[in-house]
Amino acid sequence: MLSIIMPKRASPSATESVANIAKVPHMKVMNGRWTPASVAIMLTLMRRNGFVEKIDDACEFDRDQRVLTPGEAVLLIVGATALRNRHIPLYKIGRQYESMNIEGILGKRISVESLSDTALSRALDTLYKADREKLFWSIAE
Repeated sequence: MLSIIMPKRASPSATESVANIAKVPHMKVMNGRWTPASVAIMLTLMRRNGFVEKIDDACEFDRDQRVLTPGEAVLLIVGATALRNRHIPLYKIGRQYESMNIEGILGKRISVESLSDTALSRALDTLYKADREKLFWSIAE
């Protein structure tokens, strides 16, 4: 993900990566936290690079029964964690997106109420049943 934002060069250390991201104009970090705009950009880039589709393709679930797919849930959990810069309980994830354009991030309209801990935990349970090692390597490519 960082290679999308940073110019190609030798792999930087983790410390250099964080420092370089803070220098990118749209990826500002304030008081140790990502801004909502920077998280929205990060999540949009992840979605456009197939992050959600790779997770959804690896999972078996009924798309007609779910408002939120496993890939979308993981994407939103990553974003909420980046906003808080620490772990966040599932029941508080929806609050993190109250002032953000979820439709712009996911590409479909869903309500903040749809981001319940039940929906998110159901998505994580579905992800747990998938071949996670194969999924990890497909995302890492």
